[in-house]
Amino acid sequence: MYFAGYILVFIITLLATVALEAKLIPKLRRSAAQPIYAEGPTWHLSKSGTPTMGGLGFLIPMLCVGVLCAVALYSLGEAYFASSLLITLAYSAINAIIGIIDDTSKIKKRENAGLTPTEKLIFQGAAAALFLIARTMILGDGTKIYFSFG
Repeated sequence: MYFAGYILVFIITLLATVALEAKLIPKLRRSAAQPIYAEGPTWHLSKSGTPTMGGLGFLIPMLCVGVLCAVALYSLGEAYFASSLLITLAYSAINAIIGIIDDTSKIKKRENAGLTPTEKLIFQGAAAALFLIARTMILGDGTKIYFSFG
């Protein structure tokens, strides 16, 4: 039963992503083209005008379908799986926000330098810590890792 559900969710998300990207990419080309790093290799100049923030086309359908799936899971009495899905979606959204901040700063500065690698690592580490804390506190997951080979 769940396998067919996974396939259905995948197909719906894929179709929604394709439809949204078809509308989003032309708009991003006009308003959110990523600047090219001046000291980079010359072949990299061909990427000039590549739209940034295209990940929104994946994120929005994934979040919408994911929330609908969580509601369906709750209605089927699968609270653990619904909560797990919502925590995972929140973690994805936090990482997307980090990417949006990085891309937005590149566009505003008009250069290919957004967040520094250290800043990204700190934000992503904090997001991962929040994810693990939420799973532990809300779902009761422990820190043990189980391996199938004993």
